[in-house]
Amino acid sequence: MTAITPMAVVTDDSTVVVSGSPPAWSETASPSVSVSESQSCLVRSLVGVRHACAVARLTDDRADAAGSVVWEAELVAIIAEAENLKHALAGLQARATDELRQARTAAAGPGRRAQDQAIQSVAAEVGLARRVSPWWGGQYVAAARLLPRELPHTWGLLLTGQISETMARGLIAETGCLTAEDRAEVDRRLGPHLPGLTVRQACGRARRIAAELDNAAVATRHSTAVKGRRVTVRPAPDQMAYLTVLGPMADVIGAYAAITAHATTIACAERASFDPDAVDPDTGELAMEPRTAAQVAADTALELLSGRN
Repeated sequence: MTAITPMAVVTDDSTVVVSGSPPAWSETASPSVSVSESQSCLVRSLVGVRHACAVARLTDDRADAAGSVVWEAELVAIIAEAENLKHALAGLQARATDELRQARTAAAGPGRRAQDQAIQSVAAEVGLARRVSPWWGGQYVAAARLLPRELPHTWGLLLTGQISETMARGLIAETGCLTAEDRAEVDRRLGPHLPGLTVRQACGRARRIAAELDNAAVATRHSTAVKGRRVTVRPAPDQMAYLTVLGPMADVIGAYAAITAHATTIACAERASFDPDAVDPDTGELAMEPRTAAQVAADTALELLSGRN
C-alpha cells in the first residue's frame, strides 16, 4: 500500500499524490467554488480514505512482522488525513449555514424584525440539522457569519481542514471584545501559526495579542464578566448532579484551596483511625472504608451549602 501522509491526496483509485502543499480539496476554500462542488470534492476524498483503510486491512492480513511497522505508520497517516477531512467538512457546514442565512434574510426584506425572525428561523433549522438546540444553532449561524468577514485567515484554515471548528469558535470568543480592525489584526498575526497549535495554545495567544492591542477593552470585558457570576446545576449519570459556581478566579481558587486542604486533613484522620475489623454497632456489618479527600470535599460543600451542618 502506498503511504498516505497528512498532506496527501487520496484519489478515487486509491493512488496518492504527496506534496508539501495542502491537499487538493483545499481548493474548496475559494469563494468561486460552490457549496455543492465543495461537498462533492470532500466526499470523494472521504471515499478515498475509506478505500485506503480497506486496503490497509487487506495488507495487514498478509503482512509479516517486518511490514507491520510500516502498516501501522500508514494507519496513523490515514487517521491524520481523516481528521483534516472532518475539519474541512465543518467548514463546509459553516459555508452552507451562512449561505442559508443570506438567502433567508434577503427574502425577509429590510425590516429589522423580519431580519431577526429570519435569523431565528435559520438558527432553529441549523440546530435541528446538527442535532443540537436552537441556541447552539444560533451560535453556529453567528460564527459562520463572522469568520469570513472578520477572521479571514482562520476561516481559510477551517475550510482547508487545517484547524478545527472548536479552535475557530475559541478565537471568536477570545476576540469578542475587540473592534473589527483589531480582531483582523489578531487573525493576521496568528493565522500562519494556527495549524501547529492546540486549541488552548491558540486561545492563549489570541488573548495575549488582544490585551496588547486594546488592554482597556479586555479589562472592561473582565469587569463585565464578574456581573455574570452565578451558581448552576445540571444532571449527571446515575442519579448524580453537578453544582457549578462561576465567579472571580481569585475567589473560586481560594475557596477550592480551602475546602481541599480541609478535606485532605479529614480524610487522613479518618484513614489513620480506620479499623478494618471494626463492626458497626447499628447494622452489625463491617465498617465502611474511609472516605477519600475528594469525597470529603463534596460532602463538606453540600453540608455547608444546604445548611445541614
